[in-house]
Amino acid sequence: MDIDKLQKKAAYGFGKAANIVGFSVIQMRPQNSSMPLSTDKIATLRCLVDPSASFTGISPLLWGHKFLFAAINTTNIQVGDYLETQTDSNIENLQADIYFVSRFEPWKPLLIVQTNKSISFYESDISSDNNTIGLRSPSGPVWKNDIELASDYRVSMLEMSASGRSPTGLGTDLPLGIWEIFMPKIPTITLYQGLRIKDTNQNCYHILTVEETDFGLRLIAKVDQA
Repeated sequence: MDIDKLQKKAAYGFGKAANIVGFSVIQMRPQNSSMPLSTDKIATLRCLVDPSASFTGISPLLWGHKFLFAAINTTNIQVGDYLETQTDSNIENLQADIYFVSRFEPWKPLLIVQTNKSISFYESDISSDNNTIGLRSPSGPVWKNDIELASDYRVSMLEMSASGRSPTGLGTDLPLGIWEIFMPKIPTITLYQGLRIKDTNQNCYHILTVEETDFGLRLIAKVDQA
């Protein structure tokens, strides 16, 4: 069996379907710790997206992380690429979504994840008194001294639980939600437990766990006490 020929035939079939009933997307590929912009596009492609791998076109999206299948008219796709929907006056109710490629297997449609938030990652400031004797400030690290590691990455982020308790135990404490995040790996950056997260609404979190999966990164994060 000619594997390369089979792959090209499968890609041709997906591309033909996308050209007929798909919509336009901009393909972007992260090169560093910053989320790529539309102006950094690799190509403009036709893409057909459906919750079903058989592309029946009858299943609406449901609540939860949006794992979807995509037929696209190119073989130049890598895991971690972003696909940004382009407006089309000929397609009603087309949402301006951004997806990332979660998994790419030969002869099969892409597995993609629809994103819903942009987040940045920070490393807490390093104390200058690590090698001296004395007391440290009880306030701990502050945001103004944090070092930004990665900025404005698009992710799928949903709350798992809203009943987490604050460690301070004060009567004015609010429940600290636990959030689940799916995202691609970030070039040049390794995420780890304890890093802090801030979203575009200025909500703050810190990472509890980082799991590297065959479908990208899965993070569990906890809201910081306001």
